[in-house]
Amino acid sequence: ESLIVNLCPGVETVAAAALETTAGDLIVGSMGRLNQSEFPRLESVGGTAQFHSLAVLQELRLPSLRTVGIELTITSNPNLSGFDLGQLEEVGRLTGVNNQRFPQCLLDALRNRILVDSFSFNGNRTNCDCTLIDGEVVATCD
Repeated sequence: ESLIVNLCPGVETVAAAALETTAGDLIVGSMGRLNQSEFPRLESVGGTAQFHSLAVLQELRLPSLRTVGIELTITSNPNLSGFDLGQLEEVGRLTGVNNQRFPQCLLDALRNRILVDSFSFNGNRTNCDCTLIDGEVVATCD
């Protein structure tokens, strides 16, 4: 079982308040107007969790997510500047590519905090410094 929301140009919100796990994939992508993506209770994705080509999304919120079996992919989201992945513990592969406003140091901090088999980062914002404030990594950008 997978949840795929893709190529829906008029959609502004994707929310699955009761979803706790998916054995397959979670794919949210190619939506130029999506400004909110909420999965507050999602703890596990057995396959790939992919968030791509979301032109106006500024923050990705997966506050309960603990594991992603295959890959967590965050790519080509030009206005994404933050995420809530505070409970994430393990992912097979972590990919963060071409998110022009997203601080690279947040991805680096995540990679250093979780169990990850491999990673790929490129094309994210590099003029930021991350510090730990009250147990949370916070980016300050030039």
